Amino acid sequence: MKKVLKILLIIVPIFLVIVGIVLFLQLNRVVKATVETIGPKALGAPVALENVNISIFSGKGTLSGLRIGNPEGFKTDSAFELGRLLVEFDTSTLKSDVIHIREIIIEAPTITFEGLKGGNIKQLEQNVTAFAGKREEEIEEAGADDKAERPKKVVIDHLQLTGGLLNYAPLWGISIAIPLPDIEMKNVGEASGGVTVASVVAQILAQIDDVAVGAIDGSEDAVSDALGEAAKSAAGKASETLKGLFTKEKKDGE
Repeated sequence: MKKVLKILLIIVPIFLVIVGIVLFLQLNRVVKATVETIGPKALGAPVALENVNISIFSGKGTLSGLRIGNPEGFKTDSAFELGRLLVEFDTSTLKSDVIHIREIIIEAPTITFEGLKGGNIKQLEQNVTAFAGKREEEIEEAGADDKAERPKKVVIDHLQLTGGLLNYAPLWGISIAIPLPDIEMKNVGEASGGVTVASVVAQILAQIDDVAVGAIDGSEDAVSDALGEAAKSAAGKASETLKGLFTKEKKDGE
C-alpha cells in the first residue's frame, strides 16, 4: 500500500504537469490560429501574430508581434503593428457565455494613419462592424439555438493603449511621426451584459481614429512643414525633368 502511495505521489504531479503543458500549447495555438483566420475576414486586411503566451491557470498572458495590414486601396505597409499586449482574465469564466477580462494593456503600438482624414483606420472600423452585423444576421436567419454557434462575449474592466506612435501619411511618399496620446476604456460591455470581440475591436479602432485626428490637428506646424518640404521636393524633381527634356530637344534640334 505504501509503495502504491509513493508511486501515485510521483505519477500524479508528473501527469498534472503534462496536462498543463498540453493545455498551455493548445490554448496558445488556438488563439494564434483564431486571430490569423478570423482577423482577415473581420478587418478585410492581412493579419499576422508572431507569439502567444497565455496561461489558463494564472489567467495572464502576452501577445506580441501582431501586425494588421491595410484594406484594399491603401498603399502603406501596415495599419497597426503591436509592441506587446498584456491580458489578465478570470479563468473561472472561460466556459461561460461571457468571459470576464480584468485588464488589457496594449504597449507601444505603431499606427499608420493613411489619408487626409477618415482613411485606413476608419475603413478597418467599418469593415469589422459590418462583419459583426453580418455574422449576427446569419445566426438569426439560421435560428441557431446552440450556444456554440454564437461567438462568446466579453466584459473588460480596464483597457489601455499606451506609448503609441502615429505615422501620419496624408499623401503617398510622406510620413510624419507624431506621438499618440494614451487611450483608456473602462467597463467595456458591462452595461449590456457583454459584447463580442469584434465589437471591442471596432470600439478600439474608433477611439484610435478620434485620437489620431486630434493628434494630427494638434501638430499642424509639423504637418505643414512636411507638406511644404514634399512640395519643394516634387517641384525640384519636376524642374529637373523639364530641364532634361529641354536639353535633349535642343541637342536633337542641332
